[in-house]
Amino acid sequence: MILQIGNKLGKKGKSESFMESLDMRLVGEGFEILTLSDKKNYLFRMMDMILSVIKYRNKTELIIIHAFSTFAFWYAFFVSSAAKLLKLPFILVLHGGDFPNRIKRSPYACKYIFRNADLIITPSEYLQKAVNAFGFQVFYLPNFIDISEYAFETKDNKQLNILWVRAFNKMYNPALFIEIILQLMEKGYKVRSAMVGPDSDGTMMEILKKIAESKLEDHIIITGRLEKKEWVELSKGYNYFVNTTNYDNRPISLIEAMALGLPVISTNVGGLPTLIKHNENGILVDPNNANLFVDEIMKLYDDNTSYKSIARNARKYVEQFDWENVRKDWISLINKNKRQVGN
Repeated sequence: MILQIGNKLGKKGKSESFMESLDMRLVGEGFEILTLSDKKNYLFRMMDMILSVIKYRNKTELIIIHAFSTFAFWYAFFVSSAAKLLKLPFILVLHGGDFPNRIKRSPYACKYIFRNADLIITPSEYLQKAVNAFGFQVFYLPNFIDISEYAFETKDNKQLNILWVRAFNKMYNPALFIEIILQLMEKGYKVRSAMVGPDSDGTMMEILKKIAESKLEDHIIITGRLEKKEWVELSKGYNYFVNTTNYDNRPISLIEAMALGLPVISTNVGGLPTLIKHNENGILVDPNNANLFVDEIMKLYDDNTSYKSIARNARKYVEQFDWENVRKDWISLINKNKRQVGN
């Protein structure tokens, strides 16, 4: 049996995590997987993770620990400590665009986890470079999608129907999206927009208040969390995708938007420049600057050739992230690092 450790909150009102998507793919490949934890309370989630490692220690062939750069980093630290104590092999999968700063803030804790891991994987060349510089080898294995689930559509650049898909969290800076829409409206453009995602830290209420204060209720809808099929269906009515985050790695939502034919205008933070090539398969701007976003949206609005070229290039680029292109690496790495257990 393989234990997967991370946040399994897709059925608790949060966005489905990469770990949950990987869980389904590995089960489909014939692996026995137990994925943890779905406890909403931080302390209960930590206890569930550690107690499960102890409970299933004699049946566990391998632990896959998904490590993030914020508070959830400490889940990975304590679970990896338990794995080390019980002599259980584990693969560490690094997520989170702020991991370079986590290394600076917690160098000894990071060194402890990295040193004890049997293998370190990351879906980001940006994080790979940062951890390599810290003295540890990292295997790059990109995030994946099933490309067949994303029908490419040629969009109309003359409609400003703008989509934002992310959890409502201050680090993703959803307030900047409101400023972008407001500026476009003030310039006389007809704008329709949607914000898709669950509330993560109470930010959604602040955004709703800001929308009301700006009198944008008829121009911005907030859907809350949608299942993947739901937001993919919703995306058919939109033709620009804006990503306002202050910290990021390689979010699946951007890869999905690129697959669907939505030109992406994003901040150039974290690992995003390794995914988006400016003016080639997307647009990059400095963070926290509504003026720059508006300027780039207006350029695409006025240049249909560039708009269509970026959309086509983006689709072609993300086809490499299809599950069929990475499944062999996942299967091989798991089989190489798992141990044999008794029947």
